[in-house]
Amino acid sequence: MINYNEIHRAYVESDAYLGRKEAGARTPSGKTRWARARMFNDQAYFLMLFAQLEQRIMQEVVKLVNKKKVLGRWQDRRLWQEAKPDRISFMQKVALLTEKGQVTYNRMDQLYHDFRCAIAHGNTAAVGPIFIPTIAAELKRIAGILRA
Repeated sequence: MINYNEIHRAYVESDAYLGRKEAGARTPSGKTRWARARMFNDQAYFLMLFAQLEQRIMQEVVKLVNKKKVLGRWQDRRLWQEAKPDRISFMQKVALLTEKGQVTYNRMDQLYHDFRCAIAHGNTAAVGPIFIPTIAAELKRIAGILRA
């Protein structure tokens, strides 16, 4: 897994470059073009960070399923014997690792549907710019608390 800090450092460098270009633009259309490039940069880095979290969630769900498959009594393990983590929806995976309806679950649901899916399906205007330093810290924190 790529380190959240490495991704954040790369973002800071690319955003600073695009920010200088935006500030140095001589026309309103030039400023708009560079502002739009920065927005796409924000969204691209968000997707990269979120993909890291998705990978972490998959790892933890695989651990959970493997633990449950070897429980002593058949009644305790029967549901888990047929579980296929790669066929479980993302939010169902999140529900296996967090309490549904609680703060972490709700925030993951928001980040997934309102940001990740919107960007991935081309609805970038609805999302707009994302403040990556805050999001990177938040995704790193969430990754740290998700356990099988």
